[in-house]
Amino acid sequence: MKPKVLLLIILVLIPIATATRYFYFKFNNDITIICQDCDYFISCNSSSMYPVFDCNDTLIAFQPHSKKDIQAGDIIWFRSNEYKGLKNVVHRVVGIDYKNCYITKGDNNDYADNYTPCFYDVKFVIKGVIWE
Repeated sequence: MKPKVLLLIILVLIPIATATRYFYFKFNNDITIICQDCDYFISCNSSSMYPVFDCNDTLIAFQPHSKKDIQAGDIIWFRSNEYKGLKNVVHRVVGIDYKNCYITKGDNNDYADNYTPCFYDVKFVIKGVIWE
């Protein structure tokens, strides 16, 4: 009897819990990042990358292993300490500075970011978008 109960829990409760988590984040205007062996969510509080993606979209990403994995034109998710505390930012690499750090800018912004993240600040490189 116990294996049947365990099987029921696995087949019914886990999908419900997963769906609840997914919808919780989607209804709170978060961006979902999906990549191999990871599951991350980023709070979206601006339209800096519009029209490429918006707060309700799902981003497909990978974790870079070396500096060669990030090129000008790529969209990256990085940790910025530009403000008090750390902030998650998803912007496009528009150049590389003399310290081999990345000059970034939101596609919908007029100016480049003040903070230039280096390789160790970058968590993901965005390679696709699933538009909602």
